Amino acid sequence: MPQYMDVHDGFVGVTRAQLEEAHVRSNWTINVHDEELRLTPQASLQLLRVAQEALTNVLKHAHASHVQIDLRHAEDTLELQIMDDGRGDAHSKGTGRGLENMRARARQMGGTLEVQSDKRGTCVALKVPMETAVDLHLA
Repeated sequence: MPQYMDVHDGFVGVTRAQLEEAHVRSNWTINVHDEELRLTPQASLQLLRVAQEALTNVLKHAHASHVQIDLRHAEDTLELQIMDDGRGDAHSKGTGRGLENMRARARQMGGTLEVQSDKRGTCVALKVPMETAVDLHLA
């Protein structure tokens, strides 16, 4: 039987630990009710990997002191948004494949990934159709 990720304990617990180690303050907004929404194992993994990559970019490149992580269920979409107050150079030419990998994961789930970056920081926004993220038999 597949394991379903508890959004609050699984998602928040894993990513919060990374930020605390780097002394980056974080605020979380989770508008997803665990009792109503269980992510499929595939969606859980893809969501977690996108979040980890975005947060890795914050830690490695942004020199941010604060990051805001929002996860919400909006109509027929699951939305993850990660915003930092760093340097805002997400579109600079680098040697890594992080943004490319995040976009590929979004496409695998039938979703989109948008990155906006300016001198005030960077915002990574993942939007995934609920039908690909949720096991409808459990929701």
